Amino acid sequence: MVTARPGRVRALVRVTGLHGVVVVRAGRPGAPLSDTLRTGVAALRPIERDAFVFLGDMPDMDPGVPRRLIRAGRGRAGIVRPRHRGTPGHPVLACGVRTIAIGQGDRGFRPDPARVRWIAGGAGCVADIDRRRDLRAVARRGVRASG
Repeated sequence: MVTARPGRVRALVRVTGLHGVVVVRAGRPGAPLSDTLRTGVAALRPIERDAFVFLGDMPDMDPGVPRRLIRAGRGRAGIVRPRHRGTPGHPVLACGVRTIAIGQGDRGFRPDPARVRWIAGGAGCVADIDRRRDLRAVARRGVRASG
């Protein structure tokens, strides 16, 4: 997990009893998405070939999406990604992550378009909370309970 606050995240991982979670400090504060992706990919062990990219501010995501991404990505190389009404969403599953180009700045993975597989993700896969008004919009809709 790449985060700007590794101490807080490590404490949460300990409290929840999760095993195998590696917490890595993100680059400088405000670093672009591409730097965060490179940091995460560099932290993978050689045996780890695939990686999820979750955003930390998506409380309305359908908890079944990651399972559907895994099923759709079995035996593939490239990106498996949800979308809603044509809008790309998150999380993203990068299969064969070291073979996928990473963009510059706030551009994420730049795969060959032929290596992208899309699944239906629902409205929650595109509801990113970056501003207070985004949070208010999600609160008005009501956040689903995960699990």
